Amino acid sequence: MRLYTVHIRRTSRDTDRDVVLVREGFSWGAFLFTVLWALWRRMWLAALLIVLGGLVLDSIVALAELDPVSETVLSLAYALYIGFAGNDWHRGSLARRGYEEQAVVGAADLGDAERRYFGEAVAAPLVSA
Repeated sequence: MRLYTVHIRRTSRDTDRDVVLVREGFSWGAFLFTVLWALWRRMWLAALLIVLGGLVLDSIVALAELDPVSETVLSLAYALYIGFAGNDWHRGSLARRGYEEQAVVGAADLGDAERRYFGEAVAAPLVSA
């Protein structure tokens, strides 16, 4: 079972439209597509920092005159770091854009998590102060 955090925009009146579920743990999208993943999630600063981090990594490789295997290992380590941190960055980005973490849902996949959350939300409507 996977855990998903549910984020709702504070300023929205329609809870169905402005709800985002983010999975806990490793993000394959962030690992494989790094900058494109960040841009797709509208995380502009993260995308810029990923590019800058890649440029710094390339400079280190060039200055240290590393062999291709070492360069590949460093690049893989960088991508792994982004994969492990990506969903946390996404949650932080949502918080800065006015979303509040509302709940945590355990489910097999995203669709099941949405069904569970909205099924419970219909049974017990959200009340904002």
